[in-house]
Amino acid sequence: MMAVALGQGLAICHDVVINKQGDQSLVGGKPGEGAVFTVRIRDMIWLGLCRAGIALVVAAQVMAAWAAMAAPRSVPAYAEIKDWMVACDNTRSCEAQGSSDENPGLSMIIRRNAGPEGSLEITLASESEIEPSSLMLDGGPFNTAASWAIRRDERSTMLLASGQQAAAVLKALRNGIVLSSGPRKDRSAPALSLRGLAAVLMLMDDVQGRVGGEGALALPGPAPADQVPPAPALPMVVAAAMAPTLSPQAARSLIGAIRVAKASDMTAAECEPEADVGTPHDRDRAMLLSPGEALVLLECFRGPYQSASLAFRGPTDRPTQAERLTLPLPLEAAPMDMFFSADYDPTTHIFAMKANGRGLGDCGRSASWVFDGRRFQLAAYAKQGRCGGIVSWPVLWRSANVPVRP
Repeated sequence: MMAVALGQGLAICHDVVINKQGDQSLVGGKPGEGAVFTVRIRDMIWLGLCRAGIALVVAAQVMAAWAAMAAPRSVPAYAEIKDWMVACDNTRSCEAQGSSDENPGLSMIIRRNAGPEGSLEITLASESEIEPSSLMLDGGPFNTAASWAIRRDERSTMLLASGQQAAAVLKALRNGIVLSSGPRKDRSAPALSLRGLAAVLMLMDDVQGRVGGEGALALPGPAPADQVPPAPALPMVVAAAMAPTLSPQAARSLIGAIRVAKASDMTAAECEPEADVGTPHDRDRAMLLSPGEALVLLECFRGPYQSASLAFRGPTDRPTQAERLTLPLPLEAAPMDMFFSADYDPTTHIFAMKANGRGLGDCGRSASWVFDGRRFQLAAYAKQGRCGGIVSWPVLWRSANVPVRP
C-alpha cells in the first residue's frame, strides 16, 4: 500500500519536463503548447524537494489510513446486507442473522463477543429434522471439521458450534451461495442463502477491531489476537428515588384532564376515534415520576396483538403544561414519539416498550429507559428490521443493571 501510494506521488515530480530554451524550462507542458509555469534551470533543486515533500505527504496519508482502518468503527452498528443482517451493541458484541425468504426453514445466527478472547458461537436452525451429514454447500457435500452439538424438539432442529469449530464453518461458508439440507434440486429441502454473509462478517471484524488479525472471520491476517481492543464496560444507569403512588381517583382525573388538554396531539397523531374520547380508555395510565410530576400514557390505537400510546410528562396540578414525551434511539433519524405496548414501573423508574412488526414477532424493536430524576436514559434496545422467521432480536444497547426486554 505504501509503495503504490509513494510511487504515484513521485510520478508527479517526474512529470517535470526540462525544455532547454535559453535558461527556461517547462513544467507540465511541451514546447509550443505553453507552460503551466516556468522555473530556472539552476532552481531544479526544487525537483528533489518535490520528491521529498510528496514522499512525506503520502507517508502521512497512508499512516492516517492505516490508523483509520485499525480504529474500530463507532457503535452501535446495524446493517441489512442482501439476505443477512448484523447488529453490534455498545459493548461491541455482534450478532449476525441469515434467513432466506425464497425457501424458508433454515436460518443461522452468529454471535461473537468483543475483545481478544471474545467467544464465537453459531446456531443453524431448521423447522424440520436435519442431520449434519445432510448439509450441502452449493450442491456439494458440506464437509467441515466442526463437531456439531444437536438439539431437537418436536418441530425443529438446532445445530450448534463454537470456538475454532465455528470459525471453520464460517470459513467454508463465507464465499458460498447457498447452504441446504439435501440436494438443491429438491425444492422442499430447507435452504439458507449466503448472499451477504461475507459482508456482515467483515462488518463484525471492523467493529471489533479484528480486520487483518488472526481471529478475523472475513479477511484474517498476521496481526496477533492480543492486539484486538478490549470490550467496553457496560454502563450503569442510576434511577431516581422511588416516587409515591398516585391514587386511582387522582390518576383518572389526571388522565381525563390530559386528554382534554392534548386533544390536538391525539388528532395530529391520527389516533382512532374510539381511543380519542372524553372518558379515559381502559389502557390509559398515569404514574408519578416525582411527588409533583407525572407520566401519562394515552392509548392512540389498538391492533390485534398490540396497542400504541402517546406519552405526556408534566406537573400534576397543571395538565395544560404537560409536554409530549419523545425519546431518541441509536441510529434512528427521528426520536420515538409513539410507544407500543408501553409500561412504566414507578418502583424501578423503568419505562419500556415493545413494537412487533407482525404477529409472529420475528421483527420489530424493544427499548427500556430509566428515569434518573431529570430525564429518561436509554438502558436497553433491541431491533430486528427484517421479518425473516427469527424471533431473537439483536441487541444494540445494553446496561449493567437493566435487562433487555424479550
